[in-house]
Amino acid sequence: MPDLKLRVRTGLEHIAVPGRLGAPDGDSGVALAVRAGVAVASVMSRKGRHEHLSQRMFESYGLSLPTQGRRNSAEAVALVWAGPGRWLAISDKVAADLFERQLHECTAGIASVCDQSDSQVLMRVAGSRARDVLAKELIIDLHPRSFGPGDVAMTGFGRIPVQFWQLDPLPSYEFAVPRCLAVDFWRAVVLAGSEFGLAIER
Repeated sequence: MPDLKLRVRTGLEHIAVPGRLGAPDGDSGVALAVRAGVAVASVMSRKGRHEHLSQRMFESYGLSLPTQGRRNSAEAVALVWAGPGRWLAISDKVAADLFERQLHECTAGIASVCDQSDSQVLMRVAGSRARDVLAKELIIDLHPRSFGPGDVAMTGFGRIPVQFWQLDPLPSYEFAVPRCLAVDFWRAVVLAGSEFGLAIER
């Protein structure tokens, strides 16, 4: 299998170096990582074909199309709601070009598919202080009663447009950030997380 990390570069290789930043003592309260080598594609249902698309996705990946503000995942693929009739399809098991071809075959005649692997960078923010860090720039209420595993939001991280979702109760979050703004997002999270001690991970 090809090295996916070489197939899709993030533009952050020069700064996403494993280590610790900020507060030097105690456990790091938040971890930040770039998800290199992840295939991302947009899927847009054609008019009147939503049910057919949902059936095809279930047959191919064992996943139903997530409803508004939700994410569904299986072993190899995740589907993230991205607006009415639109989803992001994400896989870290298949190279981006192959994943796009598979999606085209799966959705032929009922949806439009476009590779987004070169336009979106996925980053993960996790840890006991992740909510405190993200609250500095997000206007979304991240309290567990309001936003939990599987929830998705599209908003701004400061002035940076992002789409993000919660993965687990830890909490862990994943952000899809426009590639041209990925460095700005990275630096904003580092600045916000430094007071808690921030671990840069692969």
